[in-house]
Amino acid sequence: TVAPYITLASSLLACILVFTFWSQEGLALQRSLILGPFSVLMSSVVLIVTGLAGAYVAGYLRDTAVQTGEYQALLLCSALGGITLVAAHDLVTMFLAIEILSLSVYALVGISRDRPTSAEGGMKYFVMGAFSSGFLLYGMALIYGASGGSIYLSEIQPVGSNSSLLLSGGALMLIGFLFKIGAVPFHAWAPDAYEGAPAAVTGYMAVTVKLAAFAALLRTLVSLSNVEGLSGQAAASLSAFIATWPEVIWFIAALSVMLGNLAALTQRNPRRMLAYSAIAHTGYALVGLTAFGRNIASSGELNVPGLDVDALAATAFYVITYGAMSLGAFAVLVATAYTGEDCDSIDDLSGLSRRRPLTAAAMALFMISLIGLPPTAGFIGKLWIFQTAVKSQLVGLVVLSLLTTAISVYYYLRVVVVMYMAPSHQAATVPSEHESGSWGQDLAIALAAVSVLLVGLMPSSGLALARAGAESLLAR
Repeated sequence: TVAPYITLASSLLACILVFTFWSQEGLALQRSLILGPFSVLMSSVVLIVTGLAGAYVAGYLRDTAVQTGEYQALLLCSALGGITLVAAHDLVTMFLAIEILSLSVYALVGISRDRPTSAEGGMKYFVMGAFSSGFLLYGMALIYGASGGSIYLSEIQPVGSNSSLLLSGGALMLIGFLFKIGAVPFHAWAPDAYEGAPAAVTGYMAVTVKLAAFAALLRTLVSLSNVEGLSGQAAASLSAFIATWPEVIWFIAALSVMLGNLAALTQRNPRRMLAYSAIAHTGYALVGLTAFGRNIASSGELNVPGLDVDALAATAFYVITYGAMSLGAFAVLVATAYTGEDCDSIDDLSGLSRRRPLTAAAMALFMISLIGLPPTAGFIGKLWIFQTAVKSQLVGLVVLSLLTTAISVYYYLRVVVVMYMAPSHQAATVPSEHESGSWGQDLAIALAAVSVLLVGLMPSSGLALARAGAESLLAR
């Protein structure tokens, strides 16, 4: 089938076209979208991930009896929602983008109609996702009313005595976004959805939904923290909001890194293990967001030279680097799905180093990067996050994050030990045509591995892109 080639080619072409807007800061499509480095950077990552997710299923969908056309169409629809969400400038566009992205991913999770676990995961994800969308929509309605009927993020401004209404709306939107990124205590959908979905879908969902939701969350919090010209009770309410939301995020980040890493210790299913790992990494990214909020609360203004840019850039950089290593790990799981059966146990990876040495080496690299060890992108991402957090007087949260990172060494390296040291249980049962992966699987694994290694060894370009995106976001 030509569908994987079409998805890959169209995604890469769209990525090239998007990059032409890098230096064109401004609004587009009746002010519904905002252009600039931040939107371009996040949109480009979404499109690259979409192209690779469409390519690495070559052969996999045939073996798992999933319709290739349906998968590719839903993939492209969700990508449309993702790139619209990261660039959304008004509340209506933001909500429509979230729903386009979410509904497509709900269908992808339950696309394997012959597997009860896929239907169960899709239903749980749908119910929890609809619940979170209710929070988002209610919060948007409150912000719309408090702002005198304006839907634009750059025009968020309480009219009269509506400051409390505005801040209530901001709090509800924050809850909705925390559902989308899978932060504790809004994480219950993640393990079942990750386990039930086909491995190909899980890899795409783990990256795209989290990245797009984080981008929208960052843009929303910057807008809510940049309201100017207030006095009296309105100014007091805004100050209280700015002082409170970083403390809430601090608590959620701490819970996420602890629960995610501790729960992952007992998991034998690699997709479920990576689901709890994703919760932990959400917590690490929220450390950077907490640092950003602390900087605003302590200074009383947005865009403190250096501090705000570093905090936002570190958060965006970490989410992107997590996407590369997570997509690579799931691509390996897709490559090891034999005769239509997903890799449902870590023991299924036993002997992989002897059957497919390059694939095993790439998986080992992804595990090391997820831990945050040098010389990988994961190390650079965590180092930058923790540096900005220490500068923002978040030493306790950094220490907690480091301790939970030490816990993660066990379950990540357990995968490496199984691949290289455990006797193979599948050597005699793996069909000869599966001894080497498809072109799409090899491409996704190779690009993810090269990205993780290059950013770890030569991080300057990646850091510069993230910093340019953060400056664009703060410029408003």
